[in-house]
Amino acid sequence: MAQRPNLELRNAISRAGLSGDALARRVNTIGAEAGLRLAYGRASVSQWLSGARPRPPVPELVAEALARRIGRHLTPADIGWPAPEGTRGSAAWWEADPLDLIADLYHRESSGGTTAHPVYNMAALDVPMWAPSVHRSPYRPHHPVRIGQTEAASATAMLHLAIQADDAFGGGAMRSPLVGYLATMVGPWLRSRANGEVRRRLLTSGARLSCLTGFMYFDDGLHGAAQRYYRIALRLTAESGDTAGHSVTLRAMSSQACALGHPRAALHLAQAGVTALSEVSAPCTRALLLGQLAVVHARNGEQQQATHLLAAAEHMLRRTTGPRCRDNGYYTASLAHQRADIAASSGDRSAAVTSLAECLRHLPEAKRRYRALCLARLAELKLDSGCLDGAAADWHRFLDDYPALRSGRARAALSRLRARLRPFARSSTTRDLLHRAVTVSEAAAHFPASRR
Repeated sequence: MAQRPNLELRNAISRAGLSGDALARRVNTIGAEAGLRLAYGRASVSQWLSGARPRPPVPELVAEALARRIGRHLTPADIGWPAPEGTRGSAAWWEADPLDLIADLYHRESSGGTTAHPVYNMAALDVPMWAPSVHRSPYRPHHPVRIGQTEAASATAMLHLAIQADDAFGGGAMRSPLVGYLATMVGPWLRSRANGEVRRRLLTSGARLSCLTGFMYFDDGLHGAAQRYYRIALRLTAESGDTAGHSVTLRAMSSQACALGHPRAALHLAQAGVTALSEVSAPCTRALLLGQLAVVHARNGEQQQATHLLAAAEHMLRRTTGPRCRDNGYYTASLAHQRADIAASSGDRSAAVTSLAECLRHLPEAKRRYRALCLARLAELKLDSGCLDGAAADWHRFLDDYPALRSGRARAALSRLRARLRPFARSSTTRDLLHRAVTVSEAAAHFPASRR
């Protein structure tokens, strides 16, 4: 049977004002956000227009690429690729059962393949306002088994363990076990009978484990899956009434949107996080949320607003940190990092370098991945300022930490190191550093990486 030309796709491409080459490039870029290495070109787009249907998840990638250009949500069905008969439809993400979503993501992670990691979706960044009394989970406990404080304590202990592992070894080190723990332990517990206090504790831990899992995917460059775990965390915080967890998750989503080059969406999410935060929330948490809001204002070119918000965050942190604050160093370091981001956005490299150096001075020793990424960024800024020797020293410190990390962001930083130093390859300092970078990279290749 002859293929039918895809007129819906042709019309969408026309509305988007894209050439075949431009659409293919956008599809490749969005595929990279899902951990896919694609190399589509104009010829592929011509085949799609002629009626060829690409394999999943390409229809979803094409729909997302066109949606971002047009400015409204599109599905594959909207561009001439309806779901095959028998395929189960999906509800809007806020109405879907979060435990079903956890199970589906666990299946994807376990099965691998090209559909293992979903597509980052701009339309899903439009999150509802905080309203826990309205947005309740559609599931109801149905397991006959009754759970208690033991299960709640287990989830809390797993959260602390996973945070420590992520800080020390990167998101790829423990992501898969954590995905399995959420699906096979926390999910069934949340479907079991429990008293109100146990259920609240499990919902809170489940939300924070989901947010951490999302961050692990983000750290490994798998942004579609990260987004879905962040959304699950939002749903669970709404169920438990955890405004602090809700706001922290929105901050994480804002940072992700910023990293992917969507500053207006990042601003919306950061503002929603600050708005949702309760007045009784920890001042340290409020300071970091204000700092993130300042960062995205700076990314949007609103420097005066960024400076005002950063000053408010710093004032709040000065009033609340001290000997009783267990994470005093971390909060001080994080705010210094935000100050560096704002300075870099305004083109003030010197101030950014000073703030990153302050971040490193206060950063706890256990935060290996954070330190490594901060050192790599500091080296890049120093090189941009013409300080090759200073950059090389910081990159050597980055390489000290790198072998222990399973992190997509760290791998990207290593790739940038090698690319940035090639023009200086005749320098003896640079040759030694490049040789070490190659050696470290080859050694890391012998260890199993996280599933991509």
